[in-house]
Parts: sequence; C-alpha cells; structure tokens
Amino acid sequence: MFWFCWHKWGEVKDGFQYCKKCGLALSISCNHIWNTISEGDIVHSDKIVGKMYIQKCKKCGEIKSISTYVGE
Repeated sequence: MFWFCWHKWGEVKDGFQYCKKCGLALSISCNHIWNTISEGDIVHSDKIVGKMYIQKCKKCGEIKSISTYVGE
C-alpha cells in the first residue's frame, strides 16, 4: 500500500519538528557524539592502504563512514 502525505510542519519540540498530519519527525539539529562501531583495513594488491571507520551518533542514531588513505 502506498501512502503519501503533503506534510504540514508544526512546532519544534526537543530538537524535532513534527508533521501535524502524519506525525513524521525530522531532527532539526544534533550536536553529534560519535562512537566507532566498526573499523577495518582498506586493502589494495595485498597491501594495507588505509582504514575505514563506521560511526554512529549516540544522540540521534545517524551513521557515517570515514575512510583514510595513505598514498605513496
């Protein structure tokens, strides 16, 4: 079933703005506190050329990845 809402945004409460029709919440801003949840090596031709980190914000749950590359 497909459901669509032309959102009508209401007031901001606790860092979220809510749609008055469907209740969807959007985060207005977050001062992220990142935790590394996974890390690994970036390998090319059997040689480690960098690291990759997967991080998750403690507050809002947003996930991001960071890659480092060591060039020659």
